[in-house]
Amino acid sequence: MDDLTSRRLPPVGQTIRFMPGDLLRREAHVDAAVLRRFVTGFFLVLCVAVAAWPVLPRRFEAIGSVILRPTDREGQSDSALAMRQPLDDNAVQSEMDLVSATSVIDAVIERHAVAADPEFATPSLLADLARRAGWTPGPVAPTQADLRERVRRHLVVARDRRSYTVRVGFWSADPAKAHAVAQTLVSAYLDDQVTRKRQAAESLFQWLELRVALLRSKEQDSAQAVEDFMTRSGLVDRGDQISLDAQLVTLSQEAALAKARSIELTTRAATLATLQASNGLDGAPEVLASTTIQALKQSLSAALGRTVVMSPEQRAITEQITAESSRIVRSATAEGENWSRREAALQAQIRAIRAALTERQKATMVLERLQQEAANDRTALSDALTRLKGQTASGGAQRTDVEVVSRPEMPRTAAFPSLPLYALGTLLAACLAGAALNGRLLLGWGRRFLEL
Repeated sequence: MDDLTSRRLPPVGQTIRFMPGDLLRREAHVDAAVLRRFVTGFFLVLCVAVAAWPVLPRRFEAIGSVILRPTDREGQSDSALAMRQPLDDNAVQSEMDLVSATSVIDAVIERHAVAADPEFATPSLLADLARRAGWTPGPVAPTQADLRERVRRHLVVARDRRSYTVRVGFWSADPAKAHAVAQTLVSAYLDDQVTRKRQAAESLFQWLELRVALLRSKEQDSAQAVEDFMTRSGLVDRGDQISLDAQLVTLSQEAALAKARSIELTTRAATLATLQASNGLDGAPEVLASTTIQALKQSLSAALGRTVVMSPEQRAITEQITAESSRIVRSATAEGENWSRREAALQAQIRAIRAALTERQKATMVLERLQQEAANDRTALSDALTRLKGQTASGGAQRTDVEVVSRPEMPRTAAFPSLPLYALGTLLAACLAGAALNGRLLLGWGRRFLEL
């Protein structure tokens, strides 16, 4: 048995007795060992953290603030209107995305020679290790797309709470570079916005010019169509309408008179024909009023007074009276027919005039439609000319849709790493390291706690 064993094991047959003082000394020895291991781990992590602090990569952020503004000319000069503009979250997010637009990033890359900057042109650590191991070919210059992506990773674009204020900036290991690139970023963003608005205004101006040319040609065609139709339809001669109206009135009056005369004479002729058929024509007013019949009757009376027996002279006078009566009936019938034909001719003329008036009315309706189209074309042309004039007046007064509240300033302290957070993390890591060195003891305490 060696000395170590003899110290650990008592002699055979000897009873081991534990005194209270021995137990206290053993617990004190255990507590001192636990504390010593904890302090060793704590200070080891603390020393490593203190030594690593100076060599940690720094991140300097240069950030400015802008406020989104309305896009119309009235809102650009009225800050109160900017606060009342109905921009939703999607519109604000879209405007934030325009900060990293390709044109803006390309302006930053060109102005600061990013392609030759080691911070952006140097390949990543994994790519460098793969190249050194021979897994990838030799170093290749980054493409424009790679440079854009690397620059976008350094952008700082965030919305300030729920307002229209947007924080725009750039971070880098060099505070001067971060400040310079952030200034360029804000300026390029504002210039790009003005450029986009100017391009939109130029496109609108070109479209308005084309529209004015088309509307002017259309207005001229419609005006010419009105003139041609007035000449072709005869509506250009307004005296023709007056003449037709006067003719219609006169012929209508004459037709009414002819109709009345035709009815009257037709009725009288029919009455005379009836009397003639019934041998009562002698009592007709027309026969009684005929001077020829009256003279013949006087001659007949004189002849009857000379002889009782009807002589040839009497028969001749009677035949003359009968022939004259028949002539009166025929004359009445012919006069009635003449008035009927006159009425028919007047009615035909009236119908022709009415047809002409109807055609003129139809032509007038077509003319009104053509005139309305021409008026609409003139109105559209006037509106287009007004918009073109307004666009021409406002073409050189394009302003940005944002207001720069504060320009990016030179950062004096690094945003990362943060000393308070680094100190807090170091203390936490040191405590965990000290506890890890007493892991077996903590594990035993945990088991006993679970057994309880």
